[in-house]
Amino acid sequence: MNHARTAVRIAIVATSYPSHPLDPTGHFVRAESLALVEQGHDVHIIAPAGPEGLLSNDEGLTSWPITHAGAFGWPGAMSRLREKPWRLFGAAAFAALASDRLRRLRPTRIIAHWMIPCAIPIASFSRITERVDVVSHGADVRFLLSLPAPVRERIVGNVLSLASSIRFAAHATYAALAHSLPAELQTRLHAKAVVALPTLNVPDVSLEAKRLRQQLGSSPLAVTVSRLVASKRVDLAIAAARHVRPPFRLGVLGDGPEREKLSRLPGAEHAIFQGFLPRNQALAWIAAADVLIHASTTEAAPTAIREARQCRIPVVACDAGDVALWAQRDHGIVVVPPSPSAIASAVNQLIA
Repeated sequence: MNHARTAVRIAIVATSYPSHPLDPTGHFVRAESLALVEQGHDVHIIAPAGPEGLLSNDEGLTSWPITHAGAFGWPGAMSRLREKPWRLFGAAAFAALASDRLRRLRPTRIIAHWMIPCAIPIASFSRITERVDVVSHGADVRFLLSLPAPVRERIVGNVLSLASSIRFAAHATYAALAHSLPAELQTRLHAKAVVALPTLNVPDVSLEAKRLRQQLGSSPLAVTVSRLVASKRVDLAIAAARHVRPPFRLGVLGDGPEREKLSRLPGAEHAIFQGFLPRNQALAWIAAADVLIHASTTEAAPTAIREARQCRIPVVACDAGDVALWAQRDHGIVVVPPSPSAIASAVNQLIA
């Protein structure tokens, strides 16, 4: 173990964390946590309890699963609260219990994933302010941008007063929030903002990928990995399959409210809907593919693209967030207009 020069107690507060090692939920939080353990720190995870009331039991980590009455989990807190508004009471209970756990732990450093609720109110209510690093995710910023300007500015101002740093996964996400703020808050945000990709751990799935490809045969295989909602534009990938001769097969990994609609689209006969998979199985599909198609409008730093490139799989993507910036440095990422014909043309060139 590579011990840090000064080992400290670190509490990581998040709204998602794997309930077992193969759970894809919050895997980036787990990867960061394990990296800090490797550095010799005393790391504690405070997160909503998994389906069986547990969090992944990783060596070297201490986990504190917090009850939440179903407020958190797939497909996301906002969706779950809209579905059943009474879950807001569970979210409030989670915030209170998590703040209490922080006060009991007395960590030297807090890493709060999401401005709301992990920085405000959880970290702020704990009154532990020695060092609080806030990690802002894309959905976090999209939620702030949806709020009236005075409310957004009040929240960001409170976060800036609390935080030692605010980490963004993408330049585009940081810029979108900064541009929505008045000059004084922009200056304060600039002084504390850091843009850094989340820690990503991609295990070796080459044997699983080889077995999967043998089962699927030799026809060209594309995959798309996302929640099945309109903003992910999986329909473009399905339509693109019809524009390629011979048509490629499309592995659709993920689930969501658009699944039934997508399964009826022209071109869906070429799709293999896999639903929500354990992370190692999803990675095996990516590694077995000839190309990953990513057409989302919203993801600023898509994990699926990063996973595909670590598996040396080329990517056809539509421009969103930092994707075009990545493509300037990585010629394995091809950015195309959001149309089935453009996606199909790029796929043809990559698999020819």
